[in-house]
Amino acid sequence: MYKGINFLSHDKLKYNPKYLAASIFFNPGDVFKDTLRNLTRNHLKSLKNFKTTNISFTPINSSGDELKMDLFLTPIEKFTTGFETELTHSNIRNIGTSAKFSFIDRNVFRGAELLKLSVLGSWFNSNNGPGWEIGEMLL
Repeated sequence: MYKGINFLSHDKLKYNPKYLAASIFFNPGDVFKDTLRNLTRNHLKSLKNFKTTNISFTPINSSGDELKMDLFLTPIEKFTTGFETELTHSNIRNIGTSAKFSFIDRNVFRGAELLKLSVLGSWFNSNNGPGWEIGEMLL
């Protein structure tokens, strides 16, 4: 329970409720607005930690003036690796090739963060002779 929001999980909750609650734009007792549902869904998708976000509303009492919101999140795998290759040709570079390896760790500190490490290497043959580049990126 955090700020009037009940968080339920199959196993131990792997996300800090404080950070998930910051992405939910409905508060207990507020008037329903469909724009807030879209804002909540878009904000949760922008975290890039969840495959699906499903928001449903059901009436609490027979008068229908109160709604219960259920928000179902399906997390993406915690670790992802990727490998990309590319073959290029242009008027500056006669021929070139590159490879990129990336590693992504989601929810590093339980706040829905992304840690992304990428390493890029390329070799090319230009009008001035052969060359190479190496780069890295950490987000």
